[in-house]
Amino acid sequence: MKFSYTLIKRLVPEAAAKNRLVEDLTMRAYQTEELAGSIFDSEIPHNRYADSASHLGVAREYSAISGKKLAEPQMSPVFPNKPKGMIKIRVENKNDCPRYGACLFELGKKGKTPAWMAQILKDCGLRLIDPAVDVLNYVMLEIGQPMHAFDVEKFKGAVNVRRAREGERVITIDNQEFVLNKNDIVIADDKQAQAIAGIKGGKQAEISTKTKRILVESANFDQVSIYRTSRRLGLVTDASIRFGHGLSSALVELGLNRARVLLEEIVGAKFLDSLDVYPQKENLEIIGFDVDKFNNLTGLKLTSVQAWEYLRKLGFKKMVRQSQNKKDEFMVEVPLLRRDINAFEDVVEEVVRLVGIDGLVPQAPVVRITPASEQDTVVFKDQLRTILARLGFSEVYNYSFASKGTETAYELENPLAKDRTYLRQNLASHLEENLRSNSRFFKDIRIFEVGDIFDKKLGERFSLGVAIKSRNETAFFELKGAVEQLLNGLGLIDYTFIPEKDGVLVKIDGTGVGRTVTELHVCCSCLRI
Repeated sequence: MKFSYTLIKRLVPEAAAKNRLVEDLTMRAYQTEELAGSIFDSEIPHNRYADSASHLGVAREYSAISGKKLAEPQMSPVFPNKPKGMIKIRVENKNDCPRYGACLFELGKKGKTPAWMAQILKDCGLRLIDPAVDVLNYVMLEIGQPMHAFDVEKFKGAVNVRRAREGERVITIDNQEFVLNKNDIVIADDKQAQAIAGIKGGKQAEISTKTKRILVESANFDQVSIYRTSRRLGLVTDASIRFGHGLSSALVELGLNRARVLLEEIVGAKFLDSLDVYPQKENLEIIGFDVDKFNNLTGLKLTSVQAWEYLRKLGFKKMVRQSQNKKDEFMVEVPLLRRDINAFEDVVEEVVRLVGIDGLVPQAPVVRITPASEQDTVVFKDQLRTILARLGFSEVYNYSFASKGTETAYELENPLAKDRTYLRQNLASHLEENLRSNSRFFKDIRIFEVGDIFDKKLGERFSLGVAIKSRNETAFFELKGAVEQLLNGLGLIDYTFIPEKDGVLVKIDGTGVGRTVTELHVCCSCLRI
């Protein structure tokens, strides 16, 4: 985003030379590049548009960094006042427009845009249009709040902030016609849409040399809606860029306060009335600050007084109320424009960047070393593998997916293959497939698998499957003997084998933990241990 050094100099009269200012901003705030003439370009972070997409915001940053005094722009309050009923505003959806403020002015002398203001506008890429419009464009550059002026005589009835009707058309002030849909927000009078909200004003109520009264709009719009409309229409403006990144509702009032001063000064405007539709005010963010925690986190050795001084320069306020955390030195109220600060670590970052990264002294971390240890399940699985390998078994790995499942099986929404549509509920089916596929090459097969099985009722469980294929009918006894040696190897004594119709139920300490299934010369046992 382009900024005018001339305007920064008006806000910080003691500012250093442009190249020095650019260097300070780059090292302590955001990447900044020096351009020709009075211009420099700063890469404002996406979450900093509310406070930094303005000359005042950049000047405040530089003031905090350099210690140079900031000359706040002159303001003339427009809220709160007792409305005279000359302005009527209807906001259809507060989420589309959290705040809508408007001021009614009667124009006096037409005046002329001052040379200093005209130069700043040109430096920032804005053309001169009309003294009143030029003032509003200047305020956008200075304060960061986009505003628009309507010719009151061409605006019929109340201000309506609503969604556009499907197919509704708007001709903008540069004579482009746009077809809108129900997702776009518009500013309309009682008859038709007069502006595309947050993006561009319409031709119908454009002010001219004959305009006597203007209604100055300053509002806050939903950033997602503005961004989508801008991209869909291919209409990108300074206003849409700012609103698309998210602005604070506090800017609505600041913009009008500043505009009132300049309109009265430059075009002899007379303030007639104002109205502020602000149903739900922004909440103030209040964060506790613990200086010991700060120093431990950063390696600095600041006192609470030093840390607070940095925060004060950035516009933070110290709260009187006590923190619920007794370790907090003080509570800070975050400026409304700093929408990027939500936690203690964000506050820490603000202090550190003002101190300067070069102010951080490298030092070795002090940490408590804990001896490495293996998880019990890992140790247990390795123990199973060791015992079974000694008994002559080979480990196999199968898919966790199966072709069949019961009513309690998990079915995959996007299976990898048509024959793998369920999560397996046991290891036996895959082990039996392994035995059959390998029987072409081997007459005696001894395999096992360690893995998880899944069931909607029982959840995910660890399981062990052991399978044998033998040349004679001793497979069952071989498997039974292997299971016995496995259990003994694990130190288990109280186990029993209970005959069933198709095999044997294995119980440990009276609890069933698995089954041994026999099919001809093929035996498979699944244990949950």
